[in-house]
Amino acid sequence: MTNCDLFSNRYFVMEMIGRGGMSNVYKVKDVRLNTVWAMKEINAFDSVFYEAGIKEMNILKELNHPALPRIVDIVQTEDSYCVIMDYIEGINLEEYVQKNGSMTEKDAVKTAFALLDALKYLHSKKRIIYSDLKPSNIMLSEDGEIKLVDFGISANESPGKEKGLFFTKEFAAPEMLAGKGVDERSDIYGLGATLKHIADEECSFGFDYFLKKCMKNDPDERYQSAAEAWNELSGIRSLNDARYRKIRKAIGQNIFYLIMFILSFTGMCLCEYCKGIEKKNEWEEICEKAVNSSDIEVRMSSLEKMIEYSPEYDLYLRLINEFKDDLIFDEKEESLIEGMLERDKTVLKERDEYALLCKEIGKLYLFYHNDENENLRYQRAVIWFEECMKEGGENVETYVEIGRFFEDLKKIVIEGRTKGEYRHFFDEICRLVKESGDCDERTKKDIYEMCADSVYVYSGDFYRDGVESEEMRDLLSLIEQKLHKDGKSLDEEDKRIMERIKEAKEEIDYIEDIFD
Repeated sequence: MTNCDLFSNRYFVMEMIGRGGMSNVYKVKDVRLNTVWAMKEINAFDSVFYEAGIKEMNILKELNHPALPRIVDIVQTEDSYCVIMDYIEGINLEEYVQKNGSMTEKDAVKTAFALLDALKYLHSKKRIIYSDLKPSNIMLSEDGEIKLVDFGISANESPGKEKGLFFTKEFAAPEMLAGKGVDERSDIYGLGATLKHIADEECSFGFDYFLKKCMKNDPDERYQSAAEAWNELSGIRSLNDARYRKIRKAIGQNIFYLIMFILSFTGMCLCEYCKGIEKKNEWEEICEKAVNSSDIEVRMSSLEKMIEYSPEYDLYLRLINEFKDDLIFDEKEESLIEGMLERDKTVLKERDEYALLCKEIGKLYLFYHNDENENLRYQRAVIWFEECMKEGGENVETYVEIGRFFEDLKKIVIEGRTKGEYRHFFDEICRLVKESGDCDERTKKDIYEMCADSVYVYSGDFYRDGVESEEMRDLLSLIEQKLHKDGKSLDEEDKRIMERIKEAKEEIDYIEDIFD
């Protein structure tokens, strides 16, 4: 008989289901309602344990989340509290691993999403830090739902070395073990350590990267919030092929041959353009290198010389396409094109070509720039698109909105103000695909790939922000239709985009499975 039995005839103790230094836990039945609950009996014999137990009760009373147990009743005796809460039919994750072995990566990721959702909720409620995230404190119900239990040591970002007594060394963040206090990032470490313990060691590159970042010794190098970790985990499959864009083969447009035909046809004009070149054969040699050299550096150098003497839009466009051929727009190319454009700005404005080139450079930053500082990359894209608008360029507003989304994404996620942002971004990429009809073939493929990638990476965020699954599938189907337009056969780049569309559809199915 428990102490609570002495004061309550309402609950019948069926069996003990847990015993610890702080409390005992029983499976009980409400004799009046015939319902089954868990009862945690918190003994007052040890003041430290008793205070922790009372703290857990007070925390749970104020919380309401599907991954957290509810308190439905409290019975107080002279030397204990008995807390009646949800009974979870299932096993904890430590028991699961001992019984079944490691989880598959898919199940571990699903578990991670459930825990991150709970952590986001806790951290938003008076900044509650769970502090002891570990497999034995996580229940897996018979319905496959994750429940986070045992809030006895949860904190409000408080330090205090006395709490070290409750830390589980294997899963505790370094700053906790050192008695330096806890914050949201301490829970991120515990999450990583827990997932590493329960997941199959043969995990993908993306999941391994996620776990290692969660478990960085320096809190500043971890994800700074559960929301940020959620966002990166949502794109885990894109991490697995981070080199995807860098290794695909570019499809050259070869418009330069047409340019050279036109220039050759107007030979006298060509000579006038080449005032700085004394001999016609020197110019022809430069043209030959620009077209036929196998060395991309030679081609770009030759084009640079041609543009210096003849700053034509088509020559600039050819140079921009050379930048795209290796799928990377780097700092050297950035400095080159911006310096040339600044030099020729006045002439290009007179021909109404400057705005067009501003738009093309904006697209270079948006689709191809390789700067690790993505905020700077998208900031530069937005600057060029806005410059295009200022100079009277058309059909660029959507690019501006997309660039601003990517530029502000990290800040939006960290500040927790994502509501409506993903919905707006989805609407903009839909508009971009629908308006792509007037674009050149290269730009169309860049748009289709970016939009398919976006659905693939952000499908979960879109879904939570009110974008229906069918809307995402409709966008992917529209891209498929445009790739198959006029019954043309698909080239290798088209096939890669189709493969990404297939993966994006699988991601939508996966997200539906998680949330539904």
